[in-house]
Amino acid sequence: MKVLVSLTLSLFFFIQVWAQAQDANVKIYSTSVNHPDYIEYVDVMVNKINFEPNESITYFWYSANSIIHTQGGYSGKLLQGKYTSNYANKNLKEQGSFKKGIKSGKWKAWDVEGHLMRSETWNMGALNGPYKEFDKQSRIVKQGCNKNGKFCGNVYTYGDDNAIIQTTKYKAGKEVTPKNKEDLWYNKLLNKIKKKKKEKGEKKSEEITTQESKEKVVVEEKENKAPSKKSKTSSAHQDDSNQNSQQSSPASKSKTHTTSKTKTEKTEENNNGNEKKDSNDH
Repeated sequence: MKVLVSLTLSLFFFIQVWAQAQDANVKIYSTSVNHPDYIEYVDVMVNKINFEPNESITYFWYSANSIIHTQGGYSGKLLQGKYTSNYANKNLKEQGSFKKGIKSGKWKAWDVEGHLMRSETWNMGALNGPYKEFDKQSRIVKQGCNKNGKFCGNVYTYGDDNAIIQTTKYKAGKEVTPKNKEDLWYNKLLNKIKKKKKEKGEKKSEEITTQESKEKVVVEEKENKAPSKKSKTSSAHQDDSNQNSQQSSPASKSKTHTTSKTKTEKTEENNNGNEKKDSNDH
């Protein structure tokens, strides 16, 4: 691990030294460009260099006594080194530096009266690093940080007494709505209560389901037992009926025999009566 770190640091140092050597070998000359209300003093590369421009970066270059800037390319001599511009009254207007036609390092801007308005940091053609805005009394009114040309992290706004009156949080250039600590605490408590209620509801629902299942099982068991009991009762009734029928059979036979006997006796009596009547008639 130590070897890897050492190699990485050595490579980084070599690249820095090589880049500085390349910059030192670049030949430049100084020139100025006049405008109606200000003048620019720039350092310009003597010769063109061959490289592939980055399409997302704006390049500043010099041609025909004019400073031109275009995105993703150039057609002239790239600005290299210090840059200074002054108002007609000689007050500073803007100051910074260029590296192969790209804004690099710290840049400052002033108003015509000489008040510092802005301090910003450029890297790889975009605002990257600390950023400050000032009022006419040279007091900071806004302070923050840029990343790839957009605000990131906390941006502070200051009042007349240099006290912070507002803090705005940014993420990738978009304002992030701050969360009040009290609201955050309340929301956490509310979520906790909701979670407990949900767990309690799920547990109660589970208990109800279990109870219903138990009751269903009991009902099914009762239903399963009911037919066999009914069958046994029917069988018992049938056996009693058979026994009763068997017990009543001799009586029936006796009754039938008695009835038959009575009818025979009546027939014999009728015959005897008829015979007596016939003898009397004779």
